[in-house]
Order: sequence, then C-alpha cells, then structure tokens
Amino acid sequence: MNPIAEFVKENRKAAGLTQEQFALRSGLGLRFVRELEQGKETVRMDKVNVALAMFNAQAVAGKKENKWQYSSRVGIDMTEFYIRLVFCFIVGNSDMHLKNFSLLETAESSWEYALSPAYDLLPVNANMPTDKEQFALAMNGKKMNLRKNDFLKFADTCGISRPTASKLIQSLVRLTPRWLEMCDESLLPDELNERLKKIISERTEIIR
Repeated sequence: MNPIAEFVKENRKAAGLTQEQFALRSGLGLRFVRELEQGKETVRMDKVNVALAMFNAQAVAGKKENKWQYSSRVGIDMTEFYIRLVFCFIVGNSDMHLKNFSLLETAESSWEYALSPAYDLLPVNANMPTDKEQFALAMNGKKMNLRKNDFLKFADTCGISRPTASKLIQSLVRLTPRWLEMCDESLLPDELNERLKKIISERTEIIR
C-alpha cells in the first residue's frame, strides 16, 4: 500500500468513520475513497488533497489556510461540529455553549487535539417551551428563526462546501422517522414526548 493510501485509511479509522461517512463529510465520491485507500495510482491529485486536508495534510505544496490550527484533523472535526449544530437545532437543544465544543488532547503529551465527544445534548426547547431561542450562540447573528440557508451560509465559515453541507443536513433529516419512534419508545411523560416530536417534525421540515 502506498503511503498516502495508508495515511488516509489509518486516520479515517482512527476518527471512527466508515468509508461511506468519510466520503459524505469530505464531499468525495465513495468510489474515489475506495480506490484511494486501495492505492490506485491514477487518482486525481486535487481530490487526493481534499482527502488529505481532512487531516491537515496535503500531497502538493500550495496555499493552505490555517484558521483552525488547534485541531489535528480539521476537516473531520469541522464536519462533526457542523453535524452537531444541525442535530441540536432539530432536537431543540438551545443550551449549547462554547464549553460544549471543546478540544481534547488525543494522547498524553502528544500535542495533538481533536473535538471532544458530544455531551450534554438536551431538548431544552421541549423542556422549557417558554424559551424561544433556538441557539444559545448566535449563528450568522441569529439565535431565532433559523432557516436552511442559515446553515448553508455557516458551512462557508466552517470550510464545508454547500453541496456537502446539504448532504450532511439530509443525512440527519432522513433519520426523522427513527427519532420519532425513539420518542415513543422512551419514558418521557406524554406531554413532553409530544412537544419533542413536534419540534423534531417542524424543524426537519424547515431544513429539508
């Protein structure tokens, strides 16, 4: 296996992603990811650099911005961060603050950092229906009345292409039936259950 193929495969697995998930987050085709990891020598170098950029690397020298310099796997962490924001919107978690998006050292004294596992994801808008804010932190200057275009615009800030952002959003929207089933399977009081299901249904329609 050539070094680039080995590098991508090892780092993808270390991030806990399948080839399908990596293709979705990077905006690359699944076939290309498979061929790259198999060591195919005729793959396009611009696409190779897209894959490598997910881990702060590149095969061909060129201008490389370093806006997210503290993460050791920028592309992976930014797409995960973006997915979490969309999820929080869908389930009515209006209480996520900067502390909920921390970076952790991947190993002691490694000086490499990655986005911490998700935690404290609560359906605040269902528990507190009087709280009209949809986000605790403003996105595009807004905490309320968020629309799909707000998420697409924020994707630009995250360095995620809009086609890729749309696919990430739709990957969550497609889970709506299962989430509604989970609400009914839960031990939530009936009133709270209905409020949460209503929030999920309404907000997935907004970003569909």
